[in-house]
Amino acid sequence: MLSKFGLPQSRERALIIARRDGKEVKSLADLWFGHRVREEAKTVRRAIADLPPITAGERHPDDAMHVSPSLGKTSTLERLKAMPHDGGSWADLISHPNADELLIPSMKRAVEAGKLGSHPDVYGRLWWDKPSVTIKRECGHTGNGRYAHPTQDRLCTVRELACLQGFPTNYQFVAKSLANMYRHIGDAVPPMISYQLAHLCCWMLTGSKPAIQDLALEGTNLRYTDFVPSHEQQMLFA
Repeated sequence: MLSKFGLPQSRERALIIARRDGKEVKSLADLWFGHRVREEAKTVRRAIADLPPITAGERHPDDAMHVSPSLGKTSTLERLKAMPHDGGSWADLISHPNADELLIPSMKRAVEAGKLGSHPDVYGRLWWDKPSVTIKRECGHTGNGRYAHPTQDRLCTVRELACLQGFPTNYQFVAKSLANMYRHIGDAVPPMISYQLAHLCCWMLTGSKPAIQDLALEGTNLRYTDFVPSHEQQMLFA
């Protein structure tokens, strides 16, 4: 789980590190040995709470990447307005007085079958004090996962999802559409993790281990003050 290394996201990926010269191969666990990241540093709150509020379809004048699609007067907007803040999902609307209008047919079928499974994540809100869910390629629509803002009635902006994916806050995406910007984010290897992998490769090639404070990519949620000693290293990376 990449949240172990500071990413504010529950992103489970296999990282394969190899070398051709037969010398010792090291891992991110080796790089982090003796340290861990404070839990509060890996939350949605840390990553995006300081960004100014905007409405759906609005682009912040000081940051062109702080923009999300317009929802207009749609059922999606009404569903979000009715949904509880901080981790709410459409499953919370089952007993709502307007449930018949708010729930789409697939939701009603899931309720009738009594098999909600992972379906409540669709159209759901992120939690403030947890890492985000895995950000996937089609993260540009609330109907594709739990990508709605914890409290504002809209999809998370390009900037917000980029922050949750470990991009620095000044990164600029270049694409012809918002949808493509969202795809760029979901397809990316989190830069925060790539940065740590680069330090790991440098260590293997030079024999000089980087200082722990050097692992914090500037402009992301992670700060070197978030690194604390760990006496449970084997459990942490098990």
